[in-house]
Amino acid sequence: MSWTPLNHRIHHLPLILAGPILRRTERKAVTVWLALKAPRQVELKVYSTEGGTGEIVDRPLLQGTGSTVQLGKYLHVVAVTAIPIDSNCLTSGQIYAYDIEFADSRESRSGIPGLENERENLISCLWPATPDLSPLGAQTISYFDHQLPTFALSPDDLNYLRIVHGSCRKPHGGGRDALPILDSSIEQFAGMANSRPHQLFLTGDQIYGDDVADPMLWALTDTGDVLLGWKENLPLIDDTQIQDNLCTSISRNQKKRNKICEVRGNSTESQFQQQAEVESIYKQPVDLKPGSRSDIARDFGGFTAMLVNQPDKAKSHLFSLGEYYAMYLLVWSSVLWCDSFPKGKDICENVKQAKVWDREAFELESFARDLWRVRRAIANIPTYTICDDHDVSDDWYLNREWCYRVLGKPLGRRVVQNALLAYAVFQAWGNTPQQFDRGKVGDKLLTTAAKWSESAGTNVAVWSDAALYLGIPGIDIETGLPKFKLDEDVLIFDRDGEGVNEVLDWHFTVRSFKHEVIVLDTRTWRGYPTESAIDPPMLLTHKAFEEQIQKPLLETDLLNKTGEFEIEATLVIVPTNLVGLWIIDAVQKWDVEHGRVFNS
Repeated sequence: MSWTPLNHRIHHLPLILAGPILRRTERKAVTVWLALKAPRQVELKVYSTEGGTGEIVDRPLLQGTGSTVQLGKYLHVVAVTAIPIDSNCLTSGQIYAYDIEFADSRESRSGIPGLENERENLISCLWPATPDLSPLGAQTISYFDHQLPTFALSPDDLNYLRIVHGSCRKPHGGGRDALPILDSSIEQFAGMANSRPHQLFLTGDQIYGDDVADPMLWALTDTGDVLLGWKENLPLIDDTQIQDNLCTSISRNQKKRNKICEVRGNSTESQFQQQAEVESIYKQPVDLKPGSRSDIARDFGGFTAMLVNQPDKAKSHLFSLGEYYAMYLLVWSSVLWCDSFPKGKDICENVKQAKVWDREAFELESFARDLWRVRRAIANIPTYTICDDHDVSDDWYLNREWCYRVLGKPLGRRVVQNALLAYAVFQAWGNTPQQFDRGKVGDKLLTTAAKWSESAGTNVAVWSDAALYLGIPGIDIETGLPKFKLDEDVLIFDRDGEGVNEVLDWHFTVRSFKHEVIVLDTRTWRGYPTESAIDPPMLLTHKAFEEQIQKPLLETDLLNKTGEFEIEATLVIVPTNLVGLWIIDAVQKWDVEHGRVFNS
């Protein structure tokens, strides 16, 4: 069917909007992530299977329960972890299956009926009851007759270890989505524990917050608003004084400072900016149409994706929390899609825009056709992720100048926080589920996210707490700019908040019996030079190097000595370049010397 507003379809959609996604998987713990349209108690069970047939053997080995967190009227998310029953542990060389059951005896506040003593399982909640409401019809989540997803732990013999890597997945990027190839690889070796892929690492730009197709934004705005049940008020506020402070704070190098401020000063004012000079205004996502957001992102958000004459790179930039939430749901699952977008001539104001719309719609429809295979693949392999810039916006935290110009603007700060909150829920929770255990910093963040949504985006106190949990620096009340503090010879974010000193870590380490993978966060632990705000930062400060690299290596040495592990290989994942190419480094050095820091 052609694209229909979500509020006309939501009650006919299955319970599971996205997932299951198999996340952190170890011998004594297995975590599965899901997004549902209604609240549920979720129970995860992990079973052994018989040889290569996949036939389930006897009772579960691991079991765990969890409750969904309400992020919106129709958006309830959970990452549930199963732990051993008795003393059972998982072993390599074995294929395991998992099932999920849902229970709720109450009427949900979303208006969707509860279960009334009935228990639903994974298979009954994956697909629409009416096939016509799915763009693809009912597809399987399994490679076996039992119809359950499966996985195998990494082998003890490193010669059989199969790790899959992916990044930079832009739905309208041209060409075909490569991630369905993983589905084919798992399918081919599904019954062979040592031959099927064992781990998937997605190392940045799982979504694009800046470079978004016009039809995609059109769908995301509708989807996000309906799922949340409220519309966010986005601040398009005059910040002339902050801009003056910014130009004063940029650099002690007068040549570089003048160049940057000249570019900013010569920018053509948009209609919204002219209006904001008279009064502060707020706009809802639906008011900021697809294809028209580049000037707004630049003038009111301080974003840089569109600079150097590239307005198309941010013409449909995500702004709202609902849009960031919805983007994850639409790139990981086909449930919320329809089979076609409206024609450009019915949406756009002119022929040129309509042609762009139709071209992008064609690419998106091609992308969506294989989403059921993507969904099946990431349900059947332990999946780990780490952020890079496009998960937020191009150049995210690139240098101190970017931090000043974006975090110093109300819209810029709001968008960064929206993106990071979405990243925490949709990506980080599954990487490090222990951070989200009851009473931990992740659990506190989820509580603030639920309260923020419950208040329809008006509870300023919980939003401020969320910023601190996410590691977003405070604002200097005199300048309106983000605060930094000195750490040895570099500047780092000043994250000291009143009563809140806990910050989520994005970096993590995954260990199997014979190998480990250390995943670095090179975006939020940067050390910025004290002299020039446009100079490149240290990707990891001295403290970050100790915390993210030295500490896990020391832990590994201790674990090897106890005999719990026999790790022979260490892999390190760095979202940014570890070794540069001289020609690129030379070009970037020239750009910095001439104050052109956002060229690429």
